Amino acid sequence: MNAKHPIAIERISSPTPAFFREHYLEKRRPVVLTGVVSHWPAVTRWSADSFKQRFGDHRVVVERSRASVPSNDPLEFLRNRYYEEARLGDTIARMMSGEHPPGAYYVTYANIFDAAPELLGDFESPPQTWGIPPHYPRALQDRLTLRPGFWLGPAGTVSAVHFDRQENFNAQISGRKKWTLYSPQDSRHLYYPALDMPTVIFSPVDIEAPDARRFPRFAEAQPYETILEPGELLFIPAGWWHHVRTLELSISLNFWWWTLASVGTTARVNYHFARKQLLRILGRQGATAASMPVG
Repeated sequence: MNAKHPIAIERISSPTPAFFREHYLEKRRPVVLTGVVSHWPAVTRWSADSFKQRFGDHRVVVERSRASVPSNDPLEFLRNRYYEEARLGDTIARMMSGEHPPGAYYVTYANIFDAAPELLGDFESPPQTWGIPPHYPRALQDRLTLRPGFWLGPAGTVSAVHFDRQENFNAQISGRKKWTLYSPQDSRHLYYPALDMPTVIFSPVDIEAPDARRFPRFAEAQPYETILEPGELLFIPAGWWHHVRTLELSISLNFWWWTLASVGTTARVNYHFARKQLLRILGRQGATAASMPVG
């Protein structure tokens, strides 16, 4: 683990949207908001059992692993990750059976709302009520906001440390999750960019079991932690690293949206992706030239 003691992510109760935007969104500071989404019908109505019964026939995209026991090492996790479409009821039954290791089945950023639009009445859009200034035209608000994502996974499921290009609100609906965040200023300590990783938004460090010989700088990274309870909303600024461990069978909603800061984060991602592709091309050309006969 880190040499530095974790700092608790700040928690504030029932702030105004203007206060949130001024003190957290504009200053690029993560925060847990309480008293903001706890009144949502989703928090009291939604559970794995209710989704299995009401929406079990709906098909969703499920994150799977080719490994018999999914690894929390980011490189192994990414190499073995794949996606398949399955019935939601069957997926929940497998999660609840106890016969499969954590990470074998994980519903990630699923779009269940096209098939079950009635669910949209059980929550609001935090980016449009909290993140985007109210004087923006509604058409612009809609263009800046991505669709909501539905997440469902069993205890022990882990999301390796990575960052998002957009601003992110994560609403905990049921169950609990442990979140560990790192500032973009700690990117060097998280060995970013790691051009040998399958995707450039992931760190190669397994923060729960770091290899001190491979990643000695990681000891200098400052973690920020919280356990997100049902009815709480976590704001993760674009570019902030985050690692998530599911503590109980859990349902979450996430909401991504664009700001000027997130456009800057995306530009950096695109730069590193282009650099990775160029180095790959140059490497192939070098290998080809080295194998060609001379004279």
